[in-house]
Amino acid sequence: GAQPAADAAGEAADTLHDAFHDALRRTLNDHALDHHHLTDRLASRPIWHHFRNGVHHFSANALTLARVLERREIDTGSFASFLLYGDPGDPRHSVIEGIRRPEAGVVARYGPVGSLDPERWFEFRHLPHRGRSVSGWAGEISHALTESAKRIAPLTTNATLFLSGGVDSRIIGAALLAGGCEFRSITLGDSRNFETRVAAAVARSLGCPNELIIRDVHWYLRALSRSAFLSGGTYDFTHAHFRQALGRFDAAPAASTVLLGDFAEVFSKLLHTVGTEETKPASPAEFFERYDRIRISHYRPPNAERTLQLFQAGARDEAVARMCALIEKRYAECLDVSDDPRIVYDVFLRWQSAGAVATWQMFNDLHAAVQVRNVVMDADVVDLVMRLPSELR
Repeated sequence: GAQPAADAAGEAADTLHDAFHDALRRTLNDHALDHHHLTDRLASRPIWHHFRNGVHHFSANALTLARVLERREIDTGSFASFLLYGDPGDPRHSVIEGIRRPEAGVVARYGPVGSLDPERWFEFRHLPHRGRSVSGWAGEISHALTESAKRIAPLTTNATLFLSGGVDSRIIGAALLAGGCEFRSITLGDSRNFETRVAAAVARSLGCPNELIIRDVHWYLRALSRSAFLSGGTYDFTHAHFRQALGRFDAAPAASTVLLGDFAEVFSKLLHTVGTEETKPASPAEFFERYDRIRISHYRPPNAERTLQLFQAGARDEAVARMCALIEKRYAECLDVSDDPRIVYDVFLRWQSAGAVATWQMFNDLHAAVQVRNVVMDADVVDLVMRLPSELR
């Protein structure tokens, strides 16, 4: 038709509520094809890409592309970031040179001569609504989560919620119950402790069956080879172990939909250490200089200098310089999001990095086996977060 396919795809994407990815292809003429890749608001399900000798190669896994194409050249900046922080510095990069994925909220375009400029259909812009009471916000958040759960409910079959006993899964459990979604729950633990007792109490209050699975000493080792592959060799893979719990669940039939509470913490905390005393965002150079201090303690390298000794002396400085350039460039792109430094840092470390944070690897692990749903990934919930003042979080 008269409207370009990319424009039509962007309009269609704006009507979708859940996480997704899509790929479109159309004939430009008798000799060429134009490929489009549509990403969701968080680029939560990446498709990796490499262009060589006039041919586009795509895969859901960066390592698959690297192996098929026999690419062995390491992106040293991304690799340095992976070693220090468990992510590639820029989630659009893999640790393999030349293998990339599109960013969030775009229609990526690929033509006969390579990648074309993407067309953006969604952009995170923080426009806080102030002057509203805490109870007013609580009511709107409750309503948005419940409506999201209502949209999920008809799409679920034999739904199972991973119920840790933490705030995230408790909030999501309550939203699912209010939204009319029936589910059972699994709690994973290394022992019977306070958190597992809280999870059992929450399950009783929600009226859902709950099974506690105690991880044995070999639990993580059994998942290691698969989880390292699923993370593409690019991200921290320590959370990619949840799938094996599905085979241990006693109830029948087996789960075909898994419900996760990850990211519900967005309503209760910001993913950095910066307080209210900071009034304007740092410059890119200042941000990188303070990078370790801005990150919360779980995401800081315990011994950066020793870790970087893994590089040969001649390559170490170049790797750090490339890592610095990656991080500063991506941070500069966040400066248009808000004039509130706490929001800018949170977007950099959470929203723009959604598919790269360590906890997201539970999604990667489960996606390969079952349908995965997340209440917070809903478009209306994301829009609400874009209006939520940072001081309330």
